[in-house]
Amino acid sequence: ITVNEAVSTDIEADWAGSVSVYPNPVTDWLTVEADGEFVVTITNNLGSVVFKSTASTNLRIDMTSYPEGIYTVGVVEGAGNAHFVQIVKY
Repeated sequence: ITVNEAVSTDIEADWAGSVSVYPNPVTDWLTVEADGEFVVTITNNLGSVVFKSTASTNLRIDMTSYPEGIYTVGVVEGAGNAHFVQIVKY
């Protein structure tokens, strides 16, 4: 397993073109893009999983019902590569 971590407040987190998470900060819709099938997990600042889904190519997540705060988005690609980024929801 390869682990890549980005702590970013940029509009888009991108790991060598394989995974993109944007926008950051987010107010409504968070987009996760990856090549092939992947699993996305979002945890809050207490470590509780608040979202988990499997997708391929593109996933849009409605963040409007989540409280403001810092979340960690984890993306695990089919090949086992894991990517993590902290996002700000406001």
